[in-house]
Amino acid sequence: MSSIIAVAGGIGDLGRAIVEAILADGKFPVIVLSRKADEDREKEIGARILPVLEENNVHTVISTLKNMASMQPELNLIAAADQAEMTKRYVPSIWGAKFSRNLEFSAWYPGYFADYYVCPPLKSHLKSMAMVVDVVNNKAGIPGSGNVPVALTFTSDLANGRRRLTHLVGDKLTWNQLVELAEAVKGVKFDVAYDSIETLEAGKVTRLPRHRSPYPYISDEQLQPMFAIFGLMFERGVFDFKVENSIAQDFPDIKLRSMKELLEEAYKLGV
Repeated sequence: MSSIIAVAGGIGDLGRAIVEAILADGKFPVIVLSRKADEDREKEIGARILPVLEENNVHTVISTLKNMASMQPELNLIAAADQAEMTKRYVPSIWGAKFSRNLEFSAWYPGYFADYYVCPPLKSHLKSMAMVVDVVNNKAGIPGSGNVPVALTFTSDLANGRRRLTHLVGDKLTWNQLVELAEAVKGVKFDVAYDSIETLEAGKVTRLPRHRSPYPYISDEQLQPMFAIFGLMFERGVFDFKVENSIAQDFPDIKLRSMKELLEEAYKLGV
């Protein structure tokens, strides 16, 4: 039986973290599915980049597609995986697996990414966008009360736990608790503001020094309404996972770092 894993979108952000973890593990061959072959990046991450799924006897497809104007690219990938004789499992980046008749499917529920608060200096392929808490500049713009828990997971920890795919939460704490933790680790007092629900519903948030767009096609001003939407999601508990049975509890060999551990690691390296 084939053991090949294909990662769609594996040359960017989360996809690249997953590819690197599979390569480091050394137990499964991995290919990257890309719309256009990129020889420079192929050499850089050490994985083959192939545009067509059906030609490669892939057993598992992990999708990390993003920034899509519609669901169609994901649905096309699901359809291709469903038709490929050797492909048996699909991990979607969006809810779309119901369109498949034959595939097993798994989904990750990691919450929000902890990378935004410790990278740099910790290694991450995510673009830096400090939402809510700017650890580098000792500032925070907290949505609502700041008392609703948020699940936070570091991408490299998530990638290392890819073989057991379900709820995989590194830590869960409120934004107020994250600020208190960062203050304790750094030994400084943060400048904290609170954005009301009305402010968030108007598409505005407290602007932090690191509220700069990492993408050329998104302006700094366009980030404001996006951050406001996330702020409402945070305050309404969308990221407060009520997990009765996390995969990390069943598999203690999966090391998921807490925010305290991550902040302490980052502070030692100069956050």
